Amino acid sequence: MLSALLWLPALGAAVVGFLPGNMNGMRLRSIASAFAAAVFLLNILLLIQFDQANSGLQFQEYLPWIPQLGLSYNLGIDGLSLPLLVLSSLLTLLVIYGTGEAVARPQLYY
Repeated sequence: MLSALLWLPALGAAVVGFLPGNMNGMRLRSIASAFAAAVFLLNILLLIQFDQANSGLQFQEYLPWIPQLGLSYNLGIDGLSLPLLVLSSLLTLLVIYGTGEAVARPQLYY
């Protein structure tokens, strides 16, 4: 689930970035807000499932990447970083909704 939180915004940026340049700004805004809402909902799901009695890392993901060099892909979340993730995803969603139609280059903005 943490990998989805990490890669979903990057996927959304790639989708918006590779859309045609003459696309309507409101359509780009709705696509960006859909990705931001998905990230926010995943964060809320993490918040609901988080065990506050456990002080260690939770929802850990480990994948050996290049074992010969000792490199691995390791993600985890603790009690301090979870509220910050929820807050940043909420703020991203609010900023996207708060922008008006007066964005000069919406494809680069969103």
